[in-house]
Amino acid sequence: MPKWRVSAGLGFMLGVLAFVEWSHPKSPPFTGRWSQVISFFHTQFGAHGVAYFWAAFAVMLFLAASRQYRSGAHVRNTLGVGSGPL
Repeated sequence: MPKWRVSAGLGFMLGVLAFVEWSHPKSPPFTGRWSQVISFFHTQFGAHGVAYFWAAFAVMLFLAASRQYRSGAHVRNTLGVGSGPL
């Protein structure tokens, strides 16, 4: 499976998570592994700060997928064309 599909899929999932956080924001106290990060974004950016965090992460993954796709990661060289001298 090409890398760009994985990055795009994760970006999509984080985009959905950002939407859910935007429509139903959590309130402190936060628990779990990401509690300090989530608490920081909630403190700095308000009730929708967590959604901003997930949305920014999703955008970064979509940009990475776009870059991977444009670099030719989606092209399979099954025929050996352009693989160099024989």
